[in-house]
Amino acid sequence: MRSVKNQIVYVLYEGNFSQRSSSLLFQEILDLKPIILERNLLGVCIKMKNVQLTLPQCKEFVQKLVEIQNKIFAPIAVIEYRSKMFPYWREATKNSSIKLFKTEQIAQLFLNPKSLKQKLKVLLFDDADEIEVEKQASFLAKFEHNIVYTSDKTDFETKLSNQSVDFAISQTKLNQQASQNKPDSSVKSTSSGVLKLSKNVILNLPLFIDTAVDNLVTLTGLNAQKTSHNIAPFQEEIEPNIISAIMTFHGGIEGSFVLIFPKDLALEAIEAMLGEAFERDDIAGIKDGVGEFCNIITGNAKTKFQSKDINVTFELPKTFTSIEDTKKFLSDTNGVWINMKLENNPFYMFLTN
Repeated sequence: MRSVKNQIVYVLYEGNFSQRSSSLLFQEILDLKPIILERNLLGVCIKMKNVQLTLPQCKEFVQKLVEIQNKIFAPIAVIEYRSKMFPYWREATKNSSIKLFKTEQIAQLFLNPKSLKQKLKVLLFDDADEIEVEKQASFLAKFEHNIVYTSDKTDFETKLSNQSVDFAISQTKLNQQASQNKPDSSVKSTSSGVLKLSKNVILNLPLFIDTAVDNLVTLTGLNAQKTSHNIAPFQEEIEPNIISAIMTFHGGIEGSFVLIFPKDLALEAIEAMLGEAFERDDIAGIKDGVGEFCNIITGNAKTKFQSKDINVTFELPKTFTSIEDTKKFLSDTNGVWINMKLENNPFYMFLTN
């Protein structure tokens, strides 16, 4: 028995676990290959409601799914398993590309994220798998979701019962990236790599953005706003005549905060802050001004971190006059690229480990 929703195929494992039932299921999934290629479906989810297996049976089942996944060119996930079965499934899928999603809604969130609205409030529960939680947070941050994290089970259950989040994720594993090298080159792959970003950097991204917007509005009286952000390498394809400032931070979270202004916009912002004209050829003065913006933003961010019991130390800002020199200073050029506007003119921020 199967259905297709939101470009995802759902197949129900029917009856008690047996060799015959499993063989029928495997063949049913293999028969889906033409449909997957024709309709560009994004994954196959196997519903394991009320199915009881031993750990060896889980491992054998997953091994067969890996073989099938390589033939149908689509990710396969096991979903809707009993909570007490999760430790078995987690062990069985370790070092594989078979995914685990506790619910159909979580499967949709990760397999077809564009089918859902952005800026959802997502609660992640850390069940002692730090790498997995960071992987999930990195993926979700690309779609501008507001990510809340807890490692306390009581806190997780309280937030869940209060219905204060759109999604609550636990007992879920993305595991390795499934291969989707489809033979038909006209079919676009929807898979994308996940950059390895610190969970704390991702979870505190809204704090940096909100602090920057609030401070620039207060300091200059100009309208500041974020237009978009995405997890991506440092971008060099912007106007060459820029002034940038970088502040490295360490402690409860570690990384670098980069503020990049086109020179003319930097001059406009500094003049608005000072309330008087500024010499446009005074490059050293403009660099100092952008460095001061960076200093104020990170200083206020530090205060907000302290209110969350996160101690962070920011080093003095380093300023640059080219995008190439800015990039060279960074030890890690993978991060979160943030597109901003000041009076409808673009400027940029970059946050990395």
